[in-house]
Amino acid sequence: MDISDKTEEEHLKIISKNFKNIKFVPNNLRKDKNFILKVIENMNDSYGRIFSYIPRYLNDDEDIGLALVKKSGRTLECLSERLCSNKEIVFTAVKEYAFSILHASKEFKDNKELALIAVSKEPKTLGCVSDRLKDDDDVVLLAIQKDGIALSFASKRFRSHKEFVLIALNRSKHVMQYVDDNLKSDKEIALTALKKDQLSYLYFSKQLEKELKGLDQNQRIKYLESAILKDKLNKELDSNPTKNKKIKI
Repeated sequence: MDISDKTEEEHLKIISKNFKNIKFVPNNLRKDKNFILKVIENMNDSYGRIFSYIPRYLNDDEDIGLALVKKSGRTLECLSERLCSNKEIVFTAVKEYAFSILHASKEFKDNKELALIAVSKEPKTLGCVSDRLKDDDDVVLLAIQKDGIALSFASKRFRSHKEFVLIALNRSKHVMQYVDDNLKSDKEIALTALKKDQLSYLYFSKQLEKELKGLDQNQRIKYLESAILKDKLNKELDSNPTKNKKIKI
């Protein structure tokens, strides 16, 4: 296809019909930043492909980088290391596509403001941030409030933190497998998990699993509710010795 004699506008029109036609555009235009910006503006998908047809050094251009991530945050992975450390470009990319934080610089993976944006859009991006932020109360809380499975990406202390674990269990199924062993015998944890996912008992402690053996779902729930009530009443009795003896259920 010979389109070398076309005007710039004619080139843009031909490319808009089929992006691959850009390979027929004269080299001087493919090196022209303003022309490439117009091409990006007219593109509808597969934005990263553009670097197969234009000089690679343009992936280090701020204007082109920003134009691309505005269209698709996924294109952050196609940009230079320098641009992956550019605040405006990185924040724009993550707001458009949360998982693009995976390609942000180490500095921005440790940026709490950016992490909160990412996990608010896609909780599992908790797995992409720095270890420091995986141990941050605000970041982890926001993530598990939206998807309990995000607990699997949090630091170990959250998996043994009863309050955070209960939030995660109330939010999603299949969370019990990520709970710390120290909580797998906790009856309140077990009851919360069981109400959300009847197979969660498979991840209870061996002792608790033994207690529930042979019971169906409803019986397991009733057993745990009774056990929790018994423990509560006995604690009240312990705090007030003048009351009746401990309750057995």
